[in-house]
Amino acid sequence: MIFTAGTSLKIGIVAIILTGLVSYHYFDKKMAVNAAIAAVEAKYTEVFSVMRRANEKNAETQRELQKQGEQKYAELKKQSELELVGVNAKLDRLRTQLASARTRANQDSPATTGIDGTGDYSVPEQLVEEIRYLASESERLRNKVTGLQEYIKSLEPYMEQ
Repeated sequence: MIFTAGTSLKIGIVAIILTGLVSYHYFDKKMAVNAAIAAVEAKYTEVFSVMRRANEKNAETQRELQKQGEQKYAELKKQSELELVGVNAKLDRLRTQLASARTRANQDSPATTGIDGTGDYSVPEQLVEEIRYLASESERLRNKVTGLQEYIKSLEPYMEQ
């Protein structure tokens, strides 16, 4: 084939057109890739923001749980201490009554002692009931303290963070 000036011109025009199409296609693809990268970055920023808010909320919830646990523990501890003071006071009164009963028994019959079986050292029924009550109250308070200790142990994972 023989190339003439007109053929060369035609080939040149086709080459320019093809170069323009390739360039347009390249820039179009580059813009599409850049847009995809921007969309991914926006999604990443959104996900990161959601994760940050979730972590903040989790930390706030842990602080609130710890605060509630500490308040509940303080309330229960104070209540238990007050109950223990009351039980100790009752026990002291019973000891006093028992000592008083023994003293009266010794004064009524000074020659006999209740220990060897010659005297009567019977404990008044009221004292027996009080002692039973104190025993059950002591058991209840012991269980309450054990429960408080277990409750605090269950909160320890939240307190360490």
